Amino acid sequence: MKNKVLFVVLLLSSILTGTIIHVPAGQLTIQAGIDIAVDGDTVLVAPGTYFENIIWPATTGIKLIGSGQEDCIIDGNQQASVIRFANSNIDTTTLISDFTITNGLAYSGGGIYCVVNSSPSLVDVTITGNSASSGGGIYLQYSDPSLENVTITGNSASSYGGGIYCYFYSSPSLENVTIAGNSADFGGGGIFCSSSSPSLENVTITGNFASYGGGGISCSRSSPSFSSENRCNIYSNNTTGPPTGRTGSGSGADIYSNSTITVIVDTFTVMTPTEYHASPLDNFTFDILNAVNPQVDADLYVSPSGDNSNDGLTAETPLKTIQYATSIILADSTNPHTIHLANGVYSPSTNGEYFPVEVINYVSLVGESEDNVILDADSVAGVMKCIGVTSSTISHLTLTNGSASTGGGIYCYSSSPSLENVTISNNSAFYVGGGIYFGSSSSPTLENVTITNNSADDSGGGIYCSSSSPSLANVTISGNSADFGGGGIFCSSSSPSLVNCILWNDAPQEVYFYGNYSPNSIIVAYSDIQGGEVGIVTNNNGTVYWEDGNIDLGPLFTDTENGDYTLQENSPCIDTGTAFFVWESDTLVNMTEEEYYGTAPDMGAFESQYTVGIDPLSIFPSTFSLNPAYPNPFNPTTVISYQLSVSSTVTLCVYDITGRLVETLVDGITEPGTYTVKWDASGYSSGVYFVQMVAGKFVETQKVLLMK
Repeated sequence: MKNKVLFVVLLLSSILTGTIIHVPAGQLTIQAGIDIAVDGDTVLVAPGTYFENIIWPATTGIKLIGSGQEDCIIDGNQQASVIRFANSNIDTTTLISDFTITNGLAYSGGGIYCVVNSSPSLVDVTITGNSASSGGGIYLQYSDPSLENVTITGNSASSYGGGIYCYFYSSPSLENVTIAGNSADFGGGGIFCSSSSPSLENVTITGNFASYGGGGISCSRSSPSFSSENRCNIYSNNTTGPPTGRTGSGSGADIYSNSTITVIVDTFTVMTPTEYHASPLDNFTFDILNAVNPQVDADLYVSPSGDNSNDGLTAETPLKTIQYATSIILADSTNPHTIHLANGVYSPSTNGEYFPVEVINYVSLVGESEDNVILDADSVAGVMKCIGVTSSTISHLTLTNGSASTGGGIYCYSSSPSLENVTISNNSAFYVGGGIYFGSSSSPTLENVTITNNSADDSGGGIYCSSSSPSLANVTISGNSADFGGGGIFCSSSSPSLVNCILWNDAPQEVYFYGNYSPNSIIVAYSDIQGGEVGIVTNNNGTVYWEDGNIDLGPLFTDTENGDYTLQENSPCIDTGTAFFVWESDTLVNMTEEEYYGTAPDMGAFESQYTVGIDPLSIFPSTFSLNPAYPNPFNPTTVISYQLSVSSTVTLCVYDITGRLVETLVDGITEPGTYTVKWDASGYSSGVYFVQMVAGKFVETQKVLLMK
């Protein structure tokens, strides 16, 4: 009613102060009508569908009035933007009202394109079925239009801003606006803001989709404001599956922002948003009155044969999709939880699973068995994504048939999850990281992980590391390929550590250091690397720390053609690993007797039931020894292991380069056996230190290097 009164007032004002131009009675086209209009004129359009791509003249104050959204349609015929404002000084006295704007196709602004201080008023308008690279419905640059009683639905962008794209100091005013069912291949399915400050009053944002974050709203260096009186509604309606022909799940299904924002809403998806709904979570302050979905402060169970209407609290009442479980689970650092996955295939075609599967902080994904819990992305997206994840375990599952620009199997950005007993196979990236992408200071741990037959069109067929330091223990990397470099592992300003690993038959190299940017380093111990140390291509940009126990011998996998990377009985990798270097979180510990079969752990992801001799854990060591510290160089902790054949008084001390005692690690009588001690050098400066062990007449000293 308010806007109908406004319409009547504007129309009467036009009659009194300007000319009314009728379309098609006076002028055949809308373009012809506005071309002859001057400030204060009204172009009144009769019912019908008008196939036009309107270019607004350099005249403000023109009022374009249709006969109603249902029966007055401007159709862009997929030729260009439906309405294009490209002139400055178009202010809000310019009015577009009572139209449906549809079927536009442009690089920017499929429905409406506004740049250079173009700020018209849109009232009682529907913008639907338009597409563009940016701003499927509306594209704004240096423009501040006013939108009232506007519906923006079913528009799409191949990059950002499916509904609206606000770029560079655009501050539109939105009142009584619905933004629903729009999609963007990257960010901001509903709204994308870049260096802009829109104001939102009674705006509903729902059911929008984005592959890489901010399904509802995505903000980059922007400050949207939310009315505290006429509150907005922001909630995702993505429980029944992705938009037709698409799939995806990015960080912040509802809202993403790289700057701090206060979100004031009547209704949000949940009362306590997690990283799934808003990312990064620390950037938001919420004032929420109501929620669409309840949250569950408990472990959840999921099965491809389950139902999202179940409670998900037991294996007998499982949910159907991992995506839905992630959206309702409530966990934090003091109360972590696990999503348990039953055996079966999780894919878009079997259970309607969303991909990439989103991993959020303090929520672990644990499968029933590695071989039988299969996350299959059907080649429509990457399989799994971790953004800002500092605490989560992913274990006992297989990731396959992922396809993405970066990180076909796993995309890991500024994250440090733990991967245990995971197979990552037959994934691809048309840029980097066919199997896994680690970026932005990611420091994950991988244990008993198989990375095979993945590919990248550029680099890092198995693993791509960018400014990251993954720790790999008992990992098999084989049969991966990249067109440029690093069929097995590609390093750019990175420092991976490998122990008890196998890298074999990766092309064009097992390990490749990028020649530009900061130097790389790699620590390799007790591992089987094809080509040995010289097979690691450094491009004179980094250091290879080639420690004890490494070999260059064919690992003799059982049946690689059928994906069986277990070891044959006569494999040189059996019992040739080490028990001293197994990662638990960020700490190296000694393995226990039950964790391997034989005289020592095997190299690779699978512990064989074969052995090459008597288990030495059943007898005491035959000699005294001080084993090499690992890692070395280190920062800030290293582990020192030693052996005693008989009971003895032991001192294990650390001295600086001047010979000054800086720390005593062991001092006392010790029984025969094998021991490990961790030295935390957080309080010491970088440099060379000496570790000395004295046990009776046995004295041995080794050099360690602290690099901060």
